[in-house]
Amino acid sequence: LSIHSSPKMLRKINHFVYFEMLKIFKKQKVKYAMFEHSPLFINALAKDRKKTIDIYYKNSFSILRYFSLSTSTTNTNIINLSLNYETLKNNLNKEFRKEFKKNIYEELEFKVFNKDSSSEKIHIAFKEFKNLHFLSSKGKTREDSSWENMYQRIISGIATLFVLIDKKNNKIISALFCSEFKNLSVHAGSQASALNDYKNYSLRHFLEWAAIKYYKEKNFSHYE
Repeated sequence: LSIHSSPKMLRKINHFVYFEMLKIFKKQKVKYAMFEHSPLFINALAKDRKKTIDIYYKNSFSILRYFSLSTSTTNTNIINLSLNYETLKNNLNKEFRKEFKKNIYEELEFKVFNKDSSSEKIHIAFKEFKNLHFLSSKGKTREDSSWENMYQRIISGIATLFVLIDKKNNKIISALFCSEFKNLSVHAGSQASALNDYKNYSLRHFLEWAAIKYYKEKNFSHYE
């Protein structure tokens, strides 16, 4: 291709090439294809005429549109747990710092369920976590297999379930499920009680703050 080709022409060529590739993939029953770089090159305006340059788009996910796929964007926060405790605390939203000083949070017990917990305790806590979800959503919203997968991850030592227990009635009122990858912990699911007694409090955020402190103590590097 010539570097003097118009952007519109380059887009048309890209479009054509990807669709032709897709036809080949389907014919050959290809299940997986990885593009380490664009399959198209243009001649560079340089002394070295053998040099070529990839055609790249500003949006690296634009390739997906050639295969009838769509993209979505998820914003996330990744917390550096090497920061000292005071810095982590100061990085909290000031409203949360104020909220967590309320007396109700002194009445809650933080508990951790992982591979070091007994299978019976994990089973009971996880069942209550699921129940919180069902009560809040007023019905089943996920396949049973997804719950089973989460449960097995805890048993296998690659996930942890954190809960807040109301000391007055010994009931779990908030739960947080985190997957773990080496020294990275990832928030992968949570649910707080839908009861009116708790709806005005930031139970999930308080529990997440407790989990962050837990992972820092365990020398994890980041929390997402």
